Amino acid sequence: MASNAVVAGPTAKRVAENVAKWRKARGLQQRDLSAKLTETGRPMLPTVISKIERGERRIDVDDLMALSHALDVSPLALLLPTAGGPDVPIDLTEGVSVAGRIAWSWAD
Repeated sequence: MASNAVVAGPTAKRVAENVAKWRKARGLQQRDLSAKLTETGRPMLPTVISKIERGERRIDVDDLMALSHALDVSPLALLLPTAGGPDVPIDLTEGVSVAGRIAWSWAD
């Protein structure tokens, strides 16, 4: 029997990694980020943030905007890598990979 489960692609995995990276860079615990998200009107329990960071819970665009606001970063900083050179390939989907400068230029 076929499964309807959506498999996380490279961008979803990168967002999970970037949420954790930016949270730690801001010196926030998961409970601190949870409190900030509650202030934005998009409450998430610390356990939900943990699942997001481990790639066990997908986020929608409203989550993305709330997380970027709570972390004080552009949504692009969650969607794209912030390290690496301009020619380092970035996987946008399983079948599309472009140079970092192209991805940032396109997204911007």
